Amino acid sequence: MIKRWCRLLIVAVLFLSPGRLRAQSLGGYQIDNFDIEIDIQENNTFRVQEKIAVDFDQPRHGIYRSLSLAEQIARLDGSSHRRRVRYSDIVADTTYQINRSGDELTIKLGDADRYLTGKQTFVIDYTYNPGVDPLKDADEVYYNLVGTGWDVPISEASFSVTLPKDFDASSLGFSVGQYGRGYNDRVVYQVVGRTITGHVIDALAPGEAVTMRLTLPDGYFVGAGFGLNTPLLVVMLAILAGAGVCVWWWHEHGRDEPVVETVEFYPPAGLNSAEVGVVYHGGLTTDAKVSLLVYLADRGYLKIIDTGERGRRSFRLEKLKDYDGDNPAEKLFMDGLFAGGRRETKASDLQDKFYQTLNRVTTMINHDPKVQSWWEQSTQKYRWLALLLAGGGLLLAFVVPMWQNYQTLESVIFAMIVFVIMAISIAANQAPKMVAAVVSCLGIGLVALWLIEVGSLLVAEPVSLALGLGCLLGVGVMVVTAVLMGKPSPLGTQLIGQVRGFRRFLATAEKNKLEALVKDNPSYFYNILPFTFALGVSDTWVRQFRDIALEPPEWYSSPTAFDVVHFSHFMNNTVSSAKSAMTSSPSSSGTGSSGGGFSGGGGGGGVGGSW
Repeated sequence: MIKRWCRLLIVAVLFLSPGRLRAQSLGGYQIDNFDIEIDIQENNTFRVQEKIAVDFDQPRHGIYRSLSLAEQIARLDGSSHRRRVRYSDIVADTTYQINRSGDELTIKLGDADRYLTGKQTFVIDYTYNPGVDPLKDADEVYYNLVGTGWDVPISEASFSVTLPKDFDASSLGFSVGQYGRGYNDRVVYQVVGRTITGHVIDALAPGEAVTMRLTLPDGYFVGAGFGLNTPLLVVMLAILAGAGVCVWWWHEHGRDEPVVETVEFYPPAGLNSAEVGVVYHGGLTTDAKVSLLVYLADRGYLKIIDTGERGRRSFRLEKLKDYDGDNPAEKLFMDGLFAGGRRETKASDLQDKFYQTLNRVTTMINHDPKVQSWWEQSTQKYRWLALLLAGGGLLLAFVVPMWQNYQTLESVIFAMIVFVIMAISIAANQAPKMVAAVVSCLGIGLVALWLIEVGSLLVAEPVSLALGLGCLLGVGVMVVTAVLMGKPSPLGTQLIGQVRGFRRFLATAEKNKLEALVKDNPSYFYNILPFTFALGVSDTWVRQFRDIALEPPEWYSSPTAFDVVHFSHFMNNTVSSAKSAMTSSPSSSGTGSSGGGFSGGGGGGGVGGSW
C-alpha cells in the first residue's frame, strides 16, 4: 500500500510540474478519459468500442488511430511470434476517413474543413480478428486495451471485456507501463459472470500501455481464423484449370513417341561429342561441351601434354593446326582455346575467360538448324503458352493476398517488378555469365523476399495457406508440362534410339568385341573416348580396356611410359580441371509454450494522436 501511494505521489508531481504542462501544451490536447468495451465472440473476434474524451487546448481537426496489421506478440519468457490481423466493420460517430499504408491502418476522426477546441468525445467501433490462436496447448486473450503509441497523458482509463463462455478468473492478469515493463497493481478490476470491468488507478503517462492477458483451455475458441478466402479460392481453381489444360496440351502434342534402341558401335554419323550429348540428355550439358576438347584432339587439331607436374592442372595444350572443318561451334571452341594467336594454352589461360566462349558455343549449338530439326517445332508454342499461364498464375497467387492485406497499388507494382526481373533473368541466360549471374541473383533475392512476405500473410490462415499451396502446385504442374513439351521429331526419335543403344554398348561391351573393333580400327578407343565423357561413361569405358593392348594416341604426350591406367587417370583429371577452368568466371566480393504477458506485448492497441 505504501509503494502504491508513493507511486501516486510521483505521478502527481510529474503531472503538476512545469515541464509536464509544457508537454501537454506542445501536444495541443490531452485525453481526459479512455474507455474501451470489448465483446469477444466464440470465434475469437473482438467487437471493440472506444470512447475517447479529449480536451483540445489548441485548434485541431480531431484525433487519429493507427492500428497495425502485422503484430509482433511478445511475452515475459522471451517467446514471441509475428501474426497478421484484420480490422473490419469500422464506424465512428463523426466524420472519419480510413487509410491503409503498408502494415498500418489509420482512422482519422474529424473534418479537415473544421477545427475543434475544448472538450470533445470520439466514439469508434470496429471488429478485430487476430486469426488462429498460436498456442499449442491453450487459448488466450492477450490484448493491449491501451497501446503504447499515445503521445499525451491519459487521465483516466477504464475497460469492460465480455467473453463468450465461462473462464477461470485466476488465469487473468493485467500490466500497466512502458513497453516490456509493467505494474500489476495499477489496475483494479472485478469479474461478474463472463464480464471483466475495471480501471487504472492513476493516470497513464505518454507511451504507457494497459495490457490484459487471460489463459483459456485449449479449444475455448471455435472457428477462429479469417474464414474462406474466396478470391484466393477463385485464383486456385483458375490455376488448377490452367494446369489441366497444360496437361492436355502435353498429352495431345508433347508426348514423346516410343523410342527403339538399336545396337550401335559408333555414334550417329556427322555428330560430334557435344551434339551426341544433346541427343541423349535432351539439352547441352557442361560435360558435353567440355568433351569437345578431347574430340578436337582426336581430330588432330591439338595435342594434350602431360607436364608430369603434381596437381590436377598438370596439362598443357599445343595447337597443331588451324581448324579447317565446317562446324561453326567447333571452330569457335578451337579459337577460344588459342585466343590471341597463341600456340600453347595452360589451364590458367582459360580461367575466368573461356566461360564466354562456352556461352557462345551453347547458343550456337542450340540454334543450329541441324539440332533444331531433332525437335518438333510445333510444340514450342504450347511450351510458351504453358509458361505464360504459369507466370500469370503465380502473379495472381501472390498479388491477391498482398492486395487483401495491404490494398495498395504499391503491392501490385512490386509484384510486377519482381516478375519483370524474373523475365530479364531468364533472358539473361544468353548474356555474358557475369551479367546473367548478377541479374539472376537479383531476381532470386526479390522472389525470396516476396515469398517470405506473402508466406507471412498466409501462414496464420490455414485455409488460405492450403489455397496458396494449391496455387503453387498448379503452377508447378504448368512448369513441368512446359519442360516436358519438347517432343522429338521423327529424326530426333531415331537418333535417341541410336545414341541410347550406343551408350548401352559403351557401358556393357565385352572384351572380345572390343578387341575385334580395335583390330579393325587401332584408333577406335580414342575415337570413342570424347563421346564417353559426353555420355557420362568414361570410367567404365577406360576400365574395359585395361587388359587390351593399345598404342598411345598421336595427340597425347607424357614424360612417362604409356599405360592405359595412367592415361585414364590423367585424362579424367585433365577433363575435370579443364571443366573447372572453362566454366569459371570473375567473382565479385562485398562487405558485408506461452509465457506471461507484459505491457504492450499483446495484440491491438496501436497508436493515437491529434491532427
